[in-house]
Amino acid sequence: MIVDHSYKVSAFGNFENILPTSENMMYFLEAFDCCKMVPSVATEGAFNVKTQQQLVTQRLSFISNDSRERVVIASGRIDYEVNATDDIKLDVSQRESLNKKILFVFKTIFERFDIQSSRLALNPSSIITNLTDDEYMQIMKKYHNPISIYTPTDLSEWGTRLLVCKDIVINGKTEVLNVITQIDLEIAQKAEAGVLKEDHVFVVTLDINTSQNNRNIRFSAVELEEFISQANSIWDKIIDEVG
Repeated sequence: MIVDHSYKVSAFGNFENILPTSENMMYFLEAFDCCKMVPSVATEGAFNVKTQQQLVTQRLSFISNDSRERVVIASGRIDYEVNATDDIKLDVSQRESLNKKILFVFKTIFERFDIQSSRLALNPSSIITNLTDDEYMQIMKKYHNPISIYTPTDLSEWGTRLLVCKDIVINGKTEVLNVITQIDLEIAQKAEAGVLKEDHVFVVTLDINTSQNNRNIRFSAVELEEFISQANSIWDKIIDEVG
């Protein structure tokens, strides 16, 4: 069984001047009422090398009514993060609904402050759980370690990291994506008939991001929509092949 664990969309740029002023708080309180998100304040720390002191600034953030979704506007990035509380795999309609909400929030922020982004990223994570012994061995054989002492049946910890660069087209322009997949074996405990039993689970974490070599400010909400669509297709393909 594949379970969606977390989902984060990020835009990078210079957002230092976006602060939790009373004017901004009131604006977004009204603007995000339709998606049940309220403005809040987050803190951001930075170390000043000259003074050798830790500086803390207040940043604008938003949180959903159920606390599962949070947006933080830091000085160098905007993150929209969703943490799952249910053991479910989002279906197509649920994913589309979530992405529409994310795009609405980013579009509203971009237009409010007349800004764009220099880089984009999608960071989802999924858990493959409730595996039979045969299913577990089938996954392990795909990535079997050739060192003889590390046999799939004896491993209590294992991980592999893969990185490839891939060209995609966003709004008619070629962009280079870094596609990073981290697969980790973890031993989880679950209760069956009042007894704790160990269960092998695979945590699959992805980092799909536009190349850091191009820092030009060029991504609006239009480009973000195209990026999310293509990054989601890559995520689906990877999860299908891992599991």
